[in-house]
Amino acid sequence: MSAGGTGCDWTDQDGLLAPRLALAAACIAPFFFGCSPPWASGLLVAVFCALAVAHTVERLARGREWFPVPLSLKLVSLALLAWSAAVVAIDMVLGPARGRAPAVSLREMPFAAAYFGAAVLGASYRVRGGAEGWRGALKAVSAAGMLLALVAFAEYFAGWDVKALLGGADPSPRRFRLSGPYVNPNRFAVLMVVCWGCAAGGAIHGIVSRSARRSRWWTALFLASALAAGTCVGLTLSRLAVISAGIALCLAAAFAVHRAGRVRLWRPEEALTRVEKARLAALAALPVAAMLAWGAWSLSAGEWRLRERFADLAGQDPNVTGRLAAIRAALPLVTERPIIGWGLGMFEPVFAGVQPPELPGRWREVP
Repeated sequence: MSAGGTGCDWTDQDGLLAPRLALAAACIAPFFFGCSPPWASGLLVAVFCALAVAHTVERLARGREWFPVPLSLKLVSLALLAWSAAVVAIDMVLGPARGRAPAVSLREMPFAAAYFGAAVLGASYRVRGGAEGWRGALKAVSAAGMLLALVAFAEYFAGWDVKALLGGADPSPRRFRLSGPYVNPNRFAVLMVVCWGCAAGGAIHGIVSRSARRSRWWTALFLASALAAGTCVGLTLSRLAVISAGIALCLAAAFAVHRAGRVRLWRPEEALTRVEKARLAALAALPVAAMLAWGAWSLSAGEWRLRERFADLAGQDPNVTGRLAAIRAALPLVTERPIIGWGLGMFEPVFAGVQPPELPGRWREVP
């Protein structure tokens, strides 16, 4: 992208080289993050941290704002990062003799720094890139979503062992749930919801936009990517992902209705024609219709298995009851150390001490 976002010039004339490289890394990362050897995660963290530091130094040297977000958001982000660093420092001071694990905390702290660095890079890209920058990001994420969907479909429908080809972990025993290059279907569902949202947004913009720059090819790609990503979400059989995506779609439709405020829902000073009444009724029903359409599509794509999983919610689903039991067992740990906690990445060994005997399995985080 060039400074205007329409070409392929990657020069740093507008100070966007680091955010663009970060966008490229974020789109490539899902193909091996989470299923490759442990060094892959460390490599991604190092890339984002290095890009964020270089970008921050460059912006400060040019006299620009290094983190262009509202002051309240900036303070909250810095406070969370400072709190994580303080926890690591406390672990190092207390040491293993006091039940802390500084080695684990030091290993987890770079991930917090990488998340913060990604926020800095993303905010700078949003401010400097403008509308064209947003469209460029939508294109990149949508293209990545399409490729991820093709990889997932290759395993789900053709039986290709893509995880082994990528050098990752063994295939998931839950073969009936789509997981793509990941082992955990729920993580793949969250990723595909993001891709689906970006693709759907790009498709809607391409359809309603009257700009001469509108590309029918990109609109078609957005639609295809949204269809593929939405199908992946349904085939993961992740109930929470389907529900969350439906709520997000409903809110987006409600926002669209609000933006269409030029057509008032009632005008007492003059009578409405039947056509106007029908149009306003359809506009008011858009959020509910959008959410119902998404639910129907997800249940169709997920076949009978997803409908069974939702039906289990009315009964005694062992997954749901087990998670509720784990939450109840973990609450005393939260109340015992509400401020500094037990250390970064220490939930599994600490929870093992309070895990009920009737609750089997390993719990690496609060469900």
